[in-house]
Amino acid sequence: MRDPTNLRPAIRRLLRVMRSQVRKSLTQKQTHIILRSILAQDSRALPAALWSSLRSRVRYHRESPHVVGTVSGLYGDPCKGGGVGDCNDYAMASAALGLAGRYEARWALGFDQDGDVVHVWTQLRPYPTPMDPDPEWIDVDPTPGAPPPGMGSPVDVPGAHVVGYFTTTV
Repeated sequence: MRDPTNLRPAIRRLLRVMRSQVRKSLTQKQTHIILRSILAQDSRALPAALWSSLRSRVRYHRESPHVVGTVSGLYGDPCKGGGVGDCNDYAMASAALGLAGRYEARWALGFDQDGDVVHVWTQLRPYPTPMDPDPEWIDVDPTPGAPPPGMGSPVDVPGAHVVGYFTTTV
């Protein structure tokens, strides 16, 4: 097996684009409006609310026909329905919305038995406090088949071919 941390140039480029779109999303007023709307409609903790919102609002397409966009682009016009995205889009949006909601965010890149990256999702955690100096990272993966936050890991999804993962900063 190849060393999964030795990322191929295409994956490094994709991560650069995703980071750029997170930064761009955080500067857009629409991202913060979407976050407030999510939290107003769902009283659960932010990771569960994001998971539910992305699942219901963005239609999954394995090979999304576009380059990773911003949160407002992915959510689409409320009058026309949500957008279309793949795991890269979901990871970008949940990281941007988590950061906007005052959570730490990182991406988990799942690899197969050959060391190829086959899936990406976000992990969120509240910032450490004196009461909880080392909060747990929570998997947020709204792609179909992945469990809700706190109910298992995306690595455990049958048929996902993910044998392990490593994390990288947003």
